[in-house]
Amino acid sequence: MYNIDTMSSREKNFQKDNKSTALDEAEKIALMKKLETEGEQKLKDLQTKKQLTVDSLSSIMESGFEEFKEKTGINPTYAEMRAMYG
Repeated sequence: MYNIDTMSSREKNFQKDNKSTALDEAEKIALMKKLETEGEQKLKDLQTKKQLTVDSLSSIMESGFEEFKEKTGINPTYAEMRAMYG
């Protein structure tokens, strides 16, 4: 879950100063939760099929990062990546 308290002061300032995002904060949090849920489901599917590898796990995360950037206009911060994918 996205938690602003886990962000560094540098990340917080970047988030405040960055007005170029296409989504407001509530929409961004909803997107992050959606990506987290989808990632968990894809992981379960790979585990069920016994196809879980480092590459398949990396692919799940990379596709989530790409969607995040596409919808927000920025790369996810470290804190946002951790919130979505642990």
